[in-house]
Amino acid sequence: MPTIGAATLESATLLTDAPGRATDATVELAAWIFGSLGKVFRVSDVHFDSLTGISAASNALAVVAVQQIARIAASKGVPRDKVIPIVSQCIRGTVGMLLSEIEPENLQRSLSTPGSITEQAISGFVHGQLSGILGEAVNGAIKRASDYEK
Repeated sequence: MPTIGAATLESATLLTDAPGRATDATVELAAWIFGSLGKVFRVSDVHFDSLTGISAASNALAVVAVQQIARIAASKGVPRDKVIPIVSQCIRGTVGMLLSEIEPENLQRSLSTPGSITEQAISGFVHGQLSGILGEAVNGAIKRASDYEK
């Protein structure tokens, strides 16, 4: 199943070529079809549920984060129609860097100039226990993905 990004040809479709599930020709056809909607990732059947949960949690994180940032901005008098495109472009730029194979830890380090605005935000996420919240959400999504019949 392609992700919601298919609407903008940015889907992340997971395919597994688990023995007995599909022929090589079928998997190749599926990769070709879904490739027109974004990127296709071939993954091991062992990791399929976890990666499905992670995909869903990633989409959820982006949407919830943008909504919350827009709410906070609105409380400061910033118009929503200005906030959402700016936040979305900032996320797109960061994701672009990650897709260019910059390691997340290196990117965070480069963003964390002592006393910078971004360092303040990262510190707020760390001290606000975002890691624990993300862990709970991702684990819940993985469990739900594992509950589906195959």
